[in-house]
Amino acid sequence: FAVPMKILVVLASVVAFVELVDAGASPPQVTIGVNGGTDGTVQVKPAIQWVTDADVAGIDVQGGITSMIEDLGSITYKVWGKVKKSFGDFDVSCRADVYSKVADSVDLDLKLEGQGLMAQTAATAGSNTVDFKSVQAKAIFGVVGGGKVTVNPRYNLQSSKADISIGYGFGDMGFTIDASKDSQKLTVKRVIGDKTTVAPSITTDGDFAFAVQQQTDFGTITGTYKLQKSLDVQWSEGSWMVSVNAPMDGLTVKGVTFSAKKLIDF
Repeated sequence: FAVPMKILVVLASVVAFVELVDAGASPPQVTIGVNGGTDGTVQVKPAIQWVTDADVAGIDVQGGITSMIEDLGSITYKVWGKVKKSFGDFDVSCRADVYSKVADSVDLDLKLEGQGLMAQTAATAGSNTVDFKSVQAKAIFGVVGGGKVTVNPRYNLQSSKADISIGYGFGDMGFTIDASKDSQKLTVKRVIGDKTTVAPSITTDGDFAFAVQQQTDFGTITGTYKLQKSLDVQWSEGSWMVSVNAPMDGLTVKGVTFSAKKLIDF
């Protein structure tokens, strides 16, 4: 293209932004993020995000702009747009993302879904080429006894590697097997009461993890312990999200990092 594709997308998004604001579109959202650790480093990363949607001749059109200040001399942005059309029980959609750090390319996501089936492919479009990165499919169907089975094969076209996820859920129990040529993982999920979920997992490489999610009156707390590797804790409540990560060597903690985000609505 004579004009870089990303410039065209940005210009079109700015024009759409002005028109939709004049029409009374929703205001932008601001997120204030803080990252830090036991090494004394602290980073503040504010971001502004605007999202809108409309129905155009029976086609669902969505779009948005996200801009983040990474440091005093660097402002990055992402512009995205998505169109979706229904054909009977199936939806066909295409999403495009443009990143300021990547020149003259657009990330594409093409998806077909409906009736418990899904097919998806991801690609990157440049000035003169389209490189397909991955494909995947998913099927969800019921089985005798009331349970559900999910089958999700995936293939990475760039690395020529395939994997598959097979899940079975019945009542408060669920089992998932994630398998590739090199490694396999079994996860067992159990819902206890109305507020607690536990999910231990083990791999053929000997890695063990145990995750617990607890609903409380002051938010949702999720803890994940990976045997002799790390302990992660996350708390979320409304527009707040706080994460703490502690890498481990055996039983020794090797430093702690944290992040906190607050969404501000206008």
